[in-house]
Amino acid sequence: MKQNKVLLAILFFGIAFSFISINPSLANTTEVPNGYFDLYLYQDHYLAIGETGLMGFDIYSNFDVSLDVNISLILFTPSGEVTLYSIQNNFSAGGYLYDEVYYTFSEQGYYDVLLYVIDGYGRDWKADCWWEVSEPWMDLWIGQDNYASMGDTGYMALDIVSHFSRNMTVSAKVVIITPSGTEDLIYENNSVSIAASGYWYADVLYFFPEVGHYKVIFSVSDGFGYWETQCWWEVYDEQEYLALWIYQDHHRMVNEDGWMDFVVENRFSINKTLTVRILLIGPNEEIILYNETVEVTPRDSWSFYTEYYFTEPGYYEVALLVTDHATDRVWDFWCWWEINGYDLFIDQEYTAKVGETKWMHFKAQSNFAHDMPSVIINIRMEDPTGYTELLLEVDVPINAHGIWEIDLNYTFTQTGDYFVHFELYDDIGYGWFAKCDWTISESGPEIYVNGPASVDINETFEIEGKVYSGFTDELHVKTITLAWENGTEIETVNVSKTIPPDSYTYAYFNVTIPVSGEFVFRITADTSKGMLETKYFVEVGIIDNTTNQETDTTPTLTPGFESVFGLLALVLAIPIIRKHRQ
Repeated sequence: MKQNKVLLAILFFGIAFSFISINPSLANTTEVPNGYFDLYLYQDHYLAIGETGLMGFDIYSNFDVSLDVNISLILFTPSGEVTLYSIQNNFSAGGYLYDEVYYTFSEQGYYDVLLYVIDGYGRDWKADCWWEVSEPWMDLWIGQDNYASMGDTGYMALDIVSHFSRNMTVSAKVVIITPSGTEDLIYENNSVSIAASGYWYADVLYFFPEVGHYKVIFSVSDGFGYWETQCWWEVYDEQEYLALWIYQDHHRMVNEDGWMDFVVENRFSINKTLTVRILLIGPNEEIILYNETVEVTPRDSWSFYTEYYFTEPGYYEVALLVTDHATDRVWDFWCWWEINGYDLFIDQEYTAKVGETKWMHFKAQSNFAHDMPSVIINIRMEDPTGYTELLLEVDVPINAHGIWEIDLNYTFTQTGDYFVHFELYDDIGYGWFAKCDWTISESGPEIYVNGPASVDINETFEIEGKVYSGFTDELHVKTITLAWENGTEIETVNVSKTIPPDSYTYAYFNVTIPVSGEFVFRITADTSKGMLETKYFVEVGIIDNTTNQETDTTPTLTPGFESVFGLLALVLAIPIIRKHRQ
């Protein structure tokens, strides 16, 4: 009797294990809460080598329950990957986290930043941003007055701000080009010391020997780099005159407002009655923005601020014309606007293999209503080390609303991220820019997998395993195998095929899964260059809108331990069943 009870217990547990084996979703079912995380990154985008950048981030929970999550902040540098931040955190319902990280950039190039949050159910949320780190530079300024009379001494304040992370000794000089074309070196110092991220200041005086327009060039060099800025003086033949300025921004897009601030300063010792006219000369018409008579007292100024809404692309000139009623003399000041200018386009792929030559198409579209007889076009390729190669430099004309275009080929020699810089400069030195990138991978063999992201329970679906030979060599593929994530083999296809360089071979597997859940497969290929492996994820079953039903139990296509145990229990129980029936 005692033996019968033991066998009945074995029968009960065996049937239970068998049932779970056939229905693994009953063995481990978890309710997955609905919700999501909002992620935000804050930073500055542009820095110099040696400078430290701040990255701040916010994470907001939109779940109504607490969740355990892993949080990572990863920086992809031009030469590798750096984990800046990694913690495990229990997020309360509706919770919030702010934190910040500092990083000192040590190499030139483009950096990607990835903020990554993953919960205990394998779901992830991401946010990204970028940095562009350049060689350090110097900022230069000249502070001065613009206007003077012949025989006056003009004052100029020179400023240098270093963006280098080291102490520097540089040479600085100031050259003035006089109205007659003479170049006067008015300041030179070959031992200017500037601390890391430091500041330098000097005053310069210049006695104006003649009437006319002067150009001032302030330049700095460390023997390798060169930086400069310019300003101008207008010198009159009398002690009393009108000084005119227009402050504005030069560049706008179509359907944007451009602001202009006009100033007329009376440097006469008497009152002046002036007629002020402001003209905007556009691609197709001339518009009067202002036409009034004003009174200006000695040493006082008149000003007028306006905005203009640009409705068409092209080049605009602005004229400030001031007529002195006492003498009928006209004083003038001019500035310009460029609206839209050029649209630059690069047509290309985004990935390639080492050793592969790829095609790129470059196009510049003029939005101007007049011909441009001379524009400079540069095309540069920046490799993963930061080295920049000049692919093209041409001086070409572009007609009104015309197009310039060219095709170029480039052979990639190393793995990593390449950046293509497309630059166009007009005859006054203003530039337009476009940029694209390439991701270059090893040219060796690889394995890929294709299949649906989700299927229904008991639906038969196809998984494709695809082997790439590599760009330069042939590859012999022996087998392609489909297995579960734990390594249990499902099916092996005997390929036994040698494929030439830059080609593929395929194997196909039909799979049916009788339960719901998320499942992971491994696809491997045995080749003449070793084993290749990748993974494939599929979601099985319809997921309810309010609660996801997931299981981490992998169904097997062959009888497992539980099934064998259940069958053994049935065999052992048969004598007892027969005895009871008798």
